[in-house]
Amino acid sequence: QSFLFQMAQAKLEAHDLQELWRQDRQQYELMKENIEIINIMCHDLRHQLHSIGKQTQLPPQFIEEMEHSISVYDSKFQTGNQTLDVILTDKHLRCDAERIQFTCIADGEKLNFIEHSDLISLFGNALENALEYEVTVPNPGDRFINLLVRQKNDFLIINVENYFEGELQMKD
Repeated sequence: QSFLFQMAQAKLEAHDLQELWRQDRQQYELMKENIEIINIMCHDLRHQLHSIGKQTQLPPQFIEEMEHSISVYDSKFQTGNQTLDVILTDKHLRCDAERIQFTCIADGEKLNFIEHSDLISLFGNALENALEYEVTVPNPGDRFINLLVRQKNDFLIINVENYFEGELQMKD
């Protein structure tokens, strides 16, 4: 009976894990679709802005400011890993909206051995945790998130840094 109970518990845990992966995948697909829509809209807006600028006497500074505003939402990461690119673009847009400086140096090709769902969980959670803390920082000038993904010898190094006030307390 004990063995049957353990087997049932393991099946339940596996089902829960699969559900979490399914939800992560669904969120990833939604992010990907949204980013594609934003990129198309930004492309169209940029062309319309150029057309309007040629036909009217808008100040060049106004055109430049509008192009800069559009470029914020048209930014794309090209790390060599499409999954990471989508996650980074999504988090970058959120950081921009919350006035958080986001920097990233990532060799995404080094992540190609990691399962798609694991990448979504790993980077999605790490960056979301940093983002959730940074929005609580009162001074926007102190808000930052840095991400570094690189290989050193036979090791893959993933480093996420963010601003933190207070005393770090470790558990277990």
